[in-house]
Amino acid sequence: MSRPKKYKPTRYLGVRDPHGSPHVFVIRGDRSPMPLDPRFDLVNHSPDGFNWGYGGSGPSQLAAALLADVQGDIYDPISYVDFKASIISRLPLEVPAKTGQWRIEWILSGAAVRNLLFAMANPAHVESAPLVETILRQAAASAEAVGTSGLRKIFRDGIPMNNRPSPRPRLSYALGG
Repeated sequence: MSRPKKYKPTRYLGVRDPHGSPHVFVIRGDRSPMPLDPRFDLVNHSPDGFNWGYGGSGPSQLAAALLADVQGDIYDPISYVDFKASIISRLPLEVPAKTGQWRIEWILSGAAVRNLLFAMANPAHVESAPLVETILRQAAASAEAVGTSGLRKIFRDGIPMNNRPSPRPRLSYALGG
């Protein structure tokens, strides 16, 4: 008898670098953060990469990539458009500024995203609006709770860059500390 598939706790972090550029990282279980694959092989809305907090091409790319990651490489154009409108376009967007520090803007859990996808696919059984509001509140509150010092702990081995595996800069240098 086979066991049901167990998901490792997964978190997605939206951060801005010292120049205000957006980056998204995925943390699976207790593994080190890695850049979220932009999945240009599935859809290419934004060759410049990810963004959030509005309804443009960067948020479209993020929605498609994040859902492909959560769903195991399944590409569903309707789900990612709805997900972008419900969540990605409403995530906290700090005015991009050159702060000299990395800052975290939001954290999403993979479980919350899977629950929302289930609710969106089964509207007769689950009301998704309260779930959306809860996810958005938790995303902002989690980021605020982590702060810059928590970001240093998360990226203790440095921050991987360019949405592909690469040598990591030392964290103290990357975070300006």
